[in-house]
Amino acid sequence: MTQRLDKLYEEIASMSNFDMNKLDAIGGFIDNSDDHKSLNHINLAKDYLETNLDCFEEQIEKCVCHYFLGVIYSCIRHYERENTEKSWEWDNENIDKEIINLRLAERLFIKDKLPIERYCQILTNLANIFDFVGRYIESMKYWNKVIEIEPRFGMAMANKGNSLVYHGLNTMMFEQSQRLYIQIGYKYLKKSKDLIVEPHALPDYLAKIDRLETTYSDIINNAIEIEEPAEFENEYHQKLIFWCINNRLLLNPYLDISNYDFARDDNISIPIDFNEAFPLFEQIKIEFRYARELFYKSKFLQCITDVEKNENLKLAFRIAYSIFDKVAYLINNIFDLQVANHRVSFRKLWYIKEHKEKGIKESLANNNNFILRGLFWISKELYLEDDKLLGAIEPDAKELDKIRNYIEHKSFLIDAPKTDSDFSYEISRDDFEAKTLRLLLLVRESIMYIPYSINRELKLERNTFANRIARPASNH
Repeated sequence: MTQRLDKLYEEIASMSNFDMNKLDAIGGFIDNSDDHKSLNHINLAKDYLETNLDCFEEQIEKCVCHYFLGVIYSCIRHYERENTEKSWEWDNENIDKEIINLRLAERLFIKDKLPIERYCQILTNLANIFDFVGRYIESMKYWNKVIEIEPRFGMAMANKGNSLVYHGLNTMMFEQSQRLYIQIGYKYLKKSKDLIVEPHALPDYLAKIDRLETTYSDIINNAIEIEEPAEFENEYHQKLIFWCINNRLLLNPYLDISNYDFARDDNISIPIDFNEAFPLFEQIKIEFRYARELFYKSKFLQCITDVEKNENLKLAFRIAYSIFDKVAYLINNIFDLQVANHRVSFRKLWYIKEHKEKGIKESLANNNNFILRGLFWISKELYLEDDKLLGAIEPDAKELDKIRNYIEHKSFLIDAPKTDSDFSYEISRDDFEAKTLRLLLLVRESIMYIPYSINRELKLERNTFANRIARPASNH
């Protein structure tokens, strides 16, 4: 088989045109190499694509190149998982590259020039890798999008169901959310088994369905009573809340399953016994609510001027971005990461002496807290120019940092004529709205993970972790 793969590679390398025909051949080569567990040939395909990426000139060709690179890095990750401990490391450059390439493929996709199945594959693979690193909320976003585009895309259906069941059993903190996650996850798994699911994955999904039917029959067969949501204060409040539901901007775990109308409140919190952390977490929630409402007002409130709308949008961006450092202070306190207060940074607190090149702190590297690891991977969405933290898995990260800098210190203009000034940054309103909404969703995801990471830690290290919790203050 090695000789056959060598011959296939030579045939690809000898093809003179860099076009879809060559990419089809590369795709077949990757599949064959993966089927035969040949990491050497997987790496040959990786090196060839990375070396010759610029030779593929058309946008659709570049899209497929990045998709194939994402697939290759996924193959490497699975190989590491089977043969080494490396894939479980908190910081893994191969995972960075898998995410970056898939995100670039998503951006470069052209609906009318590539089959929609390819787009579904890109999004499903993105969902899978984010679920792997602990960011299940980001995963749900991609799986939901795939199912909306193609309701019969079996792998998205199966993987979403599998993740919902897992987090119902291991992450959710209250019985109602636990039961809903498990019940809806089971329904997705049941639907997926009759759709097109990869043959090697089907036995595992069937076994999970059987386990649910055997062990959790009470949950999957009985309707879940959902509390009646609170009445709306007025028409403005009603419109605001339904906009938040449709954009999944409420701090409510039900919204990560679907945009349920009954999920109308911010219903997450941390134990009040965390004396220092509890008020900070509540303050974070308040600031997030304020930022999302400012965004809503900037977009929909008709009784204010365009200048006020623009300032509300800028303020929403500033507040949202500032929440990351408050999240960092909270994590530093709760998980006892021992970073001096003046050095706390969401991007840096995970590393030994806050330097990336020194590696992940030992207390984290050996920690199996899946949700805390998700918070770490959110921090990699941000760009930080100092301390060699130049790499980010969000292609827009550097621009978002630049926007924040200009809003804070220079001139930031929305829908204004272009200038040559180094003191001004011009952006279209549509572009800035999209970036601010993406930022709000990222902040919301960070906030959601905090109570679940605490809950997970309490389960993993109940005896030692409980000692870090300050005793409740005495009432006098």
